Amino acid sequence: MAGRWDLPLPLMMICILRTISSMPTASKPPEFDSLDDVTLLGSPTEGFVIVGDLDYTTTLSVPIVPTDERCDYKPCLDDQPSCYELSITTGCLCPGLTLNNQPPLAPDLGSVTWNGSEVIVKWCEPLSDVSEYVVTVGGQEKYRFSREKRSGSIGQVDNVAQVCVSAVNDAGESGGSCVMYQPEDRSLPLTVGLIGGALGLLLVVLLGVLVWRRRQRKQEANISSAL
Repeated sequence: MAGRWDLPLPLMMICILRTISSMPTASKPPEFDSLDDVTLLGSPTEGFVIVGDLDYTTTLSVPIVPTDERCDYKPCLDDQPSCYELSITTGCLCPGLTLNNQPPLAPDLGSVTWNGSEVIVKWCEPLSDVSEYVVTVGGQEKYRFSREKRSGSIGQVDNVAQVCVSAVNDAGESGGSCVMYQPEDRSLPLTVGLIGGALGLLLVVLLGVLVWRRRQRKQEANISSAL
């Protein structure tokens, strides 16, 4: 070792430089081309997606992870997202759905009832992609409702008629779910009201007659006592 330090200065500098160059260097970060979406494979980042250019400032976003829970979805309830929309946003499970490349299944017609001023039709969504619903009355009048609706008014129906509801998407229209609607006798409340009014008037007249008869008898009794 002592002899090594006796080397001339230039030769010693060369030895030092060779020693430094032989030492392991720090690895450089990998270089990637600019990508819109890159999936990193292998644990623990498998399934993570990088959005935007791939560099060391990009934030990793975790995709929706499917669960084994059924979607909290009620197919007969108005104004709610479809089960498909819930599934892609929360990862919940939906029953098997037919897609928009084939006509939808027929909706389930629940009821056709008179609510006092109009006829209301209620139905349930089929297990299909639906863009709108069509309600027909007697095979002619058509009423259209948006995909979120599960009920709708068809105004007044004065005669017996077949009421049907069908679902529609880009591939076509489903078969109809139908029921025969029997109009209620709307004259009955009016008849009951007229009868009630007549009875009330008759009662007032009878009370008036009884009061008059009582006064007459009192007057007659006063005259008799005076004589």
